[in-house]
Amino acid sequence: MQEDVENTLPGANGKLAA
Repeated sequence: MQEDVENTLPGANGKLAA
């Protein structure tokens, strides 16, 4: 997954993008 998503989608490592 890309770290481009800044929504409610958690990152590949499981940490939520804030």
